[in-house]
Amino acid sequence: MRVTQSMYYKTMNSNSNNVTKGLFDVNKQISSGQKIQYAYEGTDTFINTLRLDDEVATHTQVKNSATSAFKFSTQTDTVLGDFTKTLGSFKTKLISAANVGANSDDSLDAIAKELRSMKNHLINLSNTSINGSFLFSGSATDTKPISQDGSYNGNDADLKAFFGADSNQKYNITGNQLFLGEESRIKREITTNIALKDSATGLIATEETTLGDITNNTNDQTFYLRGRNSDGSSIKERFTLSSTASIENLLQSVENAFAPNSVNVSLDKGGNIVIKDKQSGSSKLDFQLVAGESVENDIDNLVPSIEFNKSALSANSSATGSESAIYDRVFFSKDGANLSSNVSQTLSSDNSFAVDSTKLSEVFSSLSSSLDIEGKRLDGSTFNINVSLGSPASVSGDYNYNISNGDGVDTNGADVTYRQFLDVINNAINNQDPSSAPVVPPAQNSYQSAIQESNKLSEVELSADGKISFRDLNNNPTLADISIADSNSDDFSNTNGAIATFQTNNALTIRDPKTDFFARIEEAIVAVESHNAYPDGNGDNARNGGIQNAIQIIDDVSEHVFRTQSQTGAQSNAIDSQIQRTDTLIVTTQTLRSEIVDTDIADSILRLNQLTLNYQAMMSTISRVSQLSLVNYL
Repeated sequence: MRVTQSMYYKTMNSNSNNVTKGLFDVNKQISSGQKIQYAYEGTDTFINTLRLDDEVATHTQVKNSATSAFKFSTQTDTVLGDFTKTLGSFKTKLISAANVGANSDDSLDAIAKELRSMKNHLINLSNTSINGSFLFSGSATDTKPISQDGSYNGNDADLKAFFGADSNQKYNITGNQLFLGEESRIKREITTNIALKDSATGLIATEETTLGDITNNTNDQTFYLRGRNSDGSSIKERFTLSSTASIENLLQSVENAFAPNSVNVSLDKGGNIVIKDKQSGSSKLDFQLVAGESVENDIDNLVPSIEFNKSALSANSSATGSESAIYDRVFFSKDGANLSSNVSQTLSSDNSFAVDSTKLSEVFSSLSSSLDIEGKRLDGSTFNINVSLGSPASVSGDYNYNISNGDGVDTNGADVTYRQFLDVINNAINNQDPSSAPVVPPAQNSYQSAIQESNKLSEVELSADGKISFRDLNNNPTLADISIADSNSDDFSNTNGAIATFQTNNALTIRDPKTDFFARIEEAIVAVESHNAYPDGNGDNARNGGIQNAIQIIDDVSEHVFRTQSQTGAQSNAIDSQIQRTDTLIVTTQTLRSEIVDTDIADSILRLNQLTLNYQAMMSTISRVSQLSLVNYL
């Protein structure tokens, strides 16, 4: 083949470009530190690099999320530590106050002020925020969780840190969990609030004290007991004991009235009967007792000779007997524009509080009886209705209609919800008759229209702890009143107990699986302010359990906080472990990415030296060849 001058220059130019390109590429790799800059320079390397970059970005996001959650969780842990310390000091003050005889009234008042200061500190701790987010508000992190009265304003939603697909970790403690949580291991305890005393000596009764010692006569005593077992089933029993029977005999009779082997009944040092549930995790145990010297079917005819419970509650118009003989025929407590009940509506199945959608049949012991509802309307006029939970459920009395759903379809008693029941109450208070109310848009029928019009003036709701709460939207104080009682609660000719209770003159709660943090704290403070070591149904705070019982209350509250703090610690440890794992994954992924895309500097320098030497040799050869002519061959 003939080598022409043109071919020679083309070959020389091509070789020069190749070497120059090689020098450029290796210099670019050395200067950038990467093998490629663009996808066309190495498709496999580019694809693997993108995949690894995405993994690094994901791990970095997980780390950021975990780090933020860790700060939130550790701050929660710190605050709960302060809770524990404050509650420890609170208990110390209570123990000091418990020796009422050794403390003057001024000393007890001073202790009460210190305790109230501690409560305010606990409220401030509850409203702690980090980076503008409140710790205990659930997902409502911009809402201050605790009001000055101790009520909770947040929700029960968990905050979770993202750890990858289908992987996350809770990092908050909701106020619902901390302030209204539940300790299923706790066994409910309740107590009477009228101390049993020897009528001759005035001394607190013991188990050996006889009933004659208490009544100062030899007449037989008939006892009337109402309440609930721990499974929610109702109790109504009447039994008679002689004057020579001891308090120990009475305690055994009370124990026998409950389900077999379900409770322990004892007498405390203050002369009050204490009943302890043997089943843990139930909040349904209830008890009310009164005794008289005659056998009555109608409790209103009883003249009490031994009293056990008083609550300073206002009796409704149907209750004409003694205060200590009244059980559920009392009006709701009134505070300004609000009315409230004192019995939580608790599901029989899992001890959870009822909500609007809960069916009455999930809480009521049966549907065999009916409920008498009486009270005053917003204008102060009286009303009386009866709710029968048959098929269908119906209302009679001042208004007569069947209870319906939102479409106006009649509802059977077993399917009536608390929302429907509360609407019945609100309609009565607002003088709305669903059977004849004019249809006002957007209501589709007269039943909806009555509810709609009632809700404009007042609200009847279930509180966070399952109690019925009424609020007058226009009047403070309200003229309204509400009383809800079982139709047969006062009739001892049968043993059918109350199917449900809402506001009762019942035993006081000492211990309960349910926690109402600030309500229990307030109860302890009021006990000291009242100067009562034990419950006193004849005092100004009839439904306060006294200082001795307050110590147990604070023990339970402290234990609940401690367990909650332990959960926070576990959450923090899990998040910290995730941060460490994520750090390792980021380093590992970056190392793998480096191996794929980063330049091997030593190798690149060696290649640079080789290419430089080749380039120099090539240029020397070209220079020599370019100097040749035909003269060199002659």
